[in-house]
Amino acid sequence: GELNVLGKNNTLTLRDCVNLHRVTNDYGTTEIENGGGSLDLSGTSSTVTVTTFTGPASVEANYSTITMNAVTDDVSVKSQRGKHTLEDIGGNLTIRSNYSTITVSRVKGLLDVTSQSGTLRARNVRGLVVDAPYTNIEATDVTGIEGKDVVIANQSATITLENIKGNTILTAPYCNIGLKNIDGSIDVETKSGRVNADGVSGDWKSRTEYTTLRLKGLKSKEVIMSNKSDRIEADLLVVPTTIDIRNEYGNVSVDLPKGFSGDISLDAEYGRVNTDFPIQTRNRGSSGYAIGK
Repeated sequence: GELNVLGKNNTLTLRDCVNLHRVTNDYGTTEIENGGGSLDLSGTSSTVTVTTFTGPASVEANYSTITMNAVTDDVSVKSQRGKHTLEDIGGNLTIRSNYSTITVSRVKGLLDVTSQSGTLRARNVRGLVVDAPYTNIEATDVTGIEGKDVVIANQSATITLENIKGNTILTAPYCNIGLKNIDGSIDVETKSGRVNADGVSGDWKSRTEYTTLRLKGLKSKEVIMSNKSDRIEADLLVVPTTIDIRNEYGNVSVDLPKGFSGDISLDAEYGRVNTDFPIQTRNRGSSGYAIGK
């Protein structure tokens, strides 16, 4: 039958229990091995370990260390001020945990994290959605869910994304953003930060202020950027169909491959225009411009 265990201040070990349901153990240690059922576990200020579990699992445990490995279905974790390690999750993984250190690897579904003032490290997950202000984020090897974007919302932190498959949307003021090997489009909005990107294969759109942007190895067919009061550097590996860069009070450097053909309009107010295109540049007072094809 169904097993329910309710207690406090216990050292609890449950092995080979195939129909676990409700487990409560505040201020104690709970260890579940080779279990199954539909787990609903709670334990304030505790240590929770779940290893090899068949079925969905939900854990609510503030101020706790939570370790879960090899769970076949969806997992939900709700906590704060804890340390969480979750690996080999067979479904979706949902985490709601402020002021916590979160480490995740090998999730076959969507990783959905809401946090604040913590640390998130994720590797080898299928999908990724994060809302985590003041939280440093590292994510690598996101394999992608068809039709679903990778979405990151953050503030005043560092974001590092590498080997990401899918369109990626970042809203992250006051953040330092690093992107590498992104197989999809990028849409980024930030201010007073830095953006470094290397190897983006999809379209690029960014709306930034007081931000340095250094983009290398872009394979974007459409590049649309706006910035203010800092530098833009863009190195494209393919000829774009559209490139529109607007930067107030900042320098712009663009390196295009041979083969570009189209209308060209370059305008620098209170600056100079230098180009290798076979068009004539002109200066007018403190400004410069060039128009041609």
